Amino acid sequence: MKVYKNVDVTVKSDKAAKAAQMIAEAAKSGKFFSVVFIKKDGSIREMNCRMGVEKHLKGGVKTLTDNYICVYDVKSEGYRSVDPEKVVSVNGVSL
Repeated sequence: MKVYKNVDVTVKSDKAAKAAQMIAEAAKSGKFFSVVFIKKDGSIREMNCRMGVEKHLKGGVKTLTDNYICVYDVKSEGYRSVDPEKVVSVNGVSL
C-alpha cells in the first residue's frame, strides 16, 4: 500500500500511483481540485471536489475500500469514490 499525504490507497500500476500522488498534492490543506475519470459504466466524468470534508457525514463514518479515494463532489454535494486506475487527469494535467 502506498500512502500519500491524506490518501491511503492500494495501487496496482504506476499510472494509479501517479494519480494518487497528484490527487494528494492537489488536496493539500483542503483545497479544491478537479479530476476527470472513467466511471464504472464507461462514461467520462469531470468533477470539482475536495478531500477532508466531514460536515455531511451520516453517522460520522466514511466507508472506504482500499482501491478508491473518497472525495466530496462540490456540485452534487455528495461523497464520491474515485478509482485511481481510471483517472484521466487531475487539475487539467493528463496522466
